[in-house]
Amino acid sequence: MKRKIAFSFVEIMIAIICLSVVLIPLTTMFSASSSGTVNNRNDILARQHAANLLDYSYSLAYDDNFLKPGANRSVVKVSLAAGPDILTLDMENIFSRTISVEEIKPANWRYSYKLIKVSVVWNESKTNKKEISMTGVMVVKAFKLRKSTGITLVEICVGVLILSLVMTAVMRMFAGGLKGSKQGMAHLTNMQTAAIIMAQIEYDLLRATKIDDPAVNAVETAARWQFIREDGSNSTVIYNLLPDGLERHENNSISGANKHIFGKGLNLKLQFRHLEFNIVAEKKVKESMWIELKVASDKDSSEEFILRRLITCRNLKRDIM
Repeated sequence: MKRKIAFSFVEIMIAIICLSVVLIPLTTMFSASSSGTVNNRNDILARQHAANLLDYSYSLAYDDNFLKPGANRSVVKVSLAAGPDILTLDMENIFSRTISVEEIKPANWRYSYKLIKVSVVWNESKTNKKEISMTGVMVVKAFKLRKSTGITLVEICVGVLILSLVMTAVMRMFAGGLKGSKQGMAHLTNMQTAAIIMAQIEYDLLRATKIDDPAVNAVETAARWQFIREDGSNSTVIYNLLPDGLERHENNSISGANKHIFGKGLNLKLQFRHLEFNIVAEKKVKESMWIELKVASDKDSSEEFILRRLITCRNLKRDIM
């Protein structure tokens, strides 16, 4: 009579050890990918929170109580009126934000200066604390920015049943890891796209000399303003939200029209709100733009990433005349 051949307990344990050797690098890879996505997200959000507070400071009068000299004053959130609405510049719980104001009054000079520094701090891990700082200069009649410069294996019973259970668990885990990695890459793409679009809008607004659209306190998905390029030529830029992305249309007095579409293939939602702040003490009106940008992978808003920015225009013709 022939003897029946089956897996021995030793063979099963050797197979489990081999599987563990394969699984540990895979798990480390997926964990590192997820950690990198979270770190990039925190960097973008921290810059947003620092820039929001700095631009909020620019929207105030020079002698406003919020800008009194002092070091490392904590600012969790700030509220500002936008017509009938109240906008809140708050943060996620992992961040802490401080503002430092130093006033400089040179002798025999008619202008006084305030150096404003905003810092955002958060713990990237238990042992790694990160900080982002932004600095600006404020004067009574003009504003300038400084150039920024192991996997737990299921305990196995003896026999072929245990080996099959391990293989099933491995396949499920591998499929879940691939799905998580795909979601992480999609979220990272959305974050980078949002950061690029917001940086371009901010760059254009900081050069703006006149805001044409939207009207004050109006909320629109399109905006238009005039600005002066580095070569001294006049340009008009139009941002228009299309079904397939965000169109930036620049019409220059020298080079002509230039179009570019951001975020092709992604689900974008964008709102511009034109704000005005009446500074009674300085007898002037400051203009800002509140921008809310949402970037998702599809129409179901999966892996959606949101940026909200307050950008104060500091080169409008009526401010520099």
